[in-house]
Amino acid sequence: MEKINRPEMESFKQRIATLEVLGKMSVDTVLKYISHRIRIAGGAPELISDTGWEALAIAFSSGGTPRTINSLCDRSFNVAFERDKPVVDARDVYEATQRMGLVTDVFHYICLLNTKEKETRSHRPPQATAETPAPKAAEQAPSPSDVRKAEQKSRETVNKAPDMSRLSRISRIKRGIAKWLSVDRKDLKLPMVLLLVSLVALTSSILFFYHRAPIPMIFSLSDGLIHPSNRQPILF
Repeated sequence: MEKINRPEMESFKQRIATLEVLGKMSVDTVLKYISHRIRIAGGAPELISDTGWEALAIAFSSGGTPRTINSLCDRSFNVAFERDKPVVDARDVYEATQRMGLVTDVFHYICLLNTKEKETRSHRPPQATAETPAPKAAEQAPSPSDVRKAEQKSRETVNKAPDMSRLSRISRIKRGIAKWLSVDRKDLKLPMVLLLVSLVALTSSILFFYHRAPIPMIFSLSDGLIHPSNRQPILF
């Protein structure tokens, strides 16, 4: 505007019929502008998926100019063409912003989409891979050899089965022992003391009588009786 308002540009300014200044457009205006340009080019708004429209709205959340909008849309369609995709999605818009060097929040939107896709795959029921076998037309009658094998297996199973009466007796004995071990031992203190006293008395009496017993003499035909302590012969 400063150049147009210069005095030397007066003749040029007179030739301008309408002069309008376009500022940054809001998000709704940007989306309407993109849809209008697609229709004018002979396309349909369905060429951009829902995630693609969301990514464009996030990219121009603070407003946008027609030149930047046109460049981003053109780059987005080029990226989708390179990837052989029929429509433009959020990942194509993000790649276009990266190539243009635009700083936007489309990356966080891509992360949110990836998280939702992982949750959807985790909650999806597993598909049955094995086919259900077809029912047999008719059951074959068992042969005599099969009957004998089945009887032999049943007898072996009976023989290998544990004796339940024996197991029940063992379990009753174990419960009785556990019950006896859990009883309070206060009533057994006095008999234990008496038993220890009797053992001590028995041991003392044995030692006493052992010391009072006569000392054995060793008899020799040549020397007579020999005392074991001094080995002296005792003559009589």
